[in-house]
Amino acid sequence: MKYVFSVIVLIFFSFNAFTQTTVKGKILDSVGKPIPFALVSFLDKTGEELISSTVADEVGFFQITLDPDTYQMVVSFMGFRELLVPDNKVLGQVLDLGQFKLEESVQELSEYQVEGKSFAIQQAI
Repeated sequence: MKYVFSVIVLIFFSFNAFTQTTVKGKILDSVGKPIPFALVSFLDKTGEELISSTVADEVGFFQITLDPDTYQMVVSFMGFRELLVPDNKVLGQVLDLGQFKLEESVQELSEYQVEGKSFAIQQAI
């Protein structure tokens, strides 16, 4: 009886392992340099519900495990425009999405003002 139960449990866990897909890719800037620690999020088909997210490593590589489905992918990092990649069909064991280039987000300020304040209390030896 223990043998039959063990086989059933093993088959169940094996089936669950095959339903997961490893999704990977690399995040680069416009000149091809890696963007470390960029946020990579996967949303449902409508883009309304966050399914899972991960952070790229120090060389811009990301890897995440997802259930087979169709997702919208959003890549973001401070100083860069957010990238939306719709209709990512996740099927099979491994899906290499390749490289994604983010464009820099440049904002010009019309003016800026720097103010300095001194301490109200001064101590001397």
